[in-house]
Amino acid sequence: MKLRPATQSDADQIYMIAQTAFQRDLLPKELLDHHLSADRVHYLINEQQTAFLSYTKFFDEAELDLIAVQPGMQGQGLGQAVLEEWLSELGPCRILLEVAENNIRARNLYLKFGFSAYHERKNYYPDGQTAILMEKKQ
Repeated sequence: MKLRPATQSDADQIYMIAQTAFQRDLLPKELLDHHLSADRVHYLINEQQTAFLSYTKFFDEAELDLIAVQPGMQGQGLGQAVLEEWLSELGPCRILLEVAENNIRARNLYLKFGFSAYHERKNYYPDGQTAILMEKKQ
């Protein structure tokens, strides 16, 4: 799996993937455009433009913000391949993320890659779901 840094020309595709994968406006287009031009939040996209990952990194700590796969491509190991490639390129650091309690597929993926839960935020999401905070040291 090859990932490349996303550019402004990828914005429409990333926005479409996010809208269809999350089925809500989790990533407003204006925010995405700002992220792609400001170099604080990093976006990586696969060559086929069917999956992306976004993260922030501060010194020896990284936060996985979003990972999304185009709905027609889900369940084929693409999210796993994107995560695996990112982790292999990231280098030594502490990695943090949050995931909805009911997102079993994502939680299992993170557990498979060595993430562990360290805290919960009850009623964190608009639908009342609990956020599970996870970390991995590599």
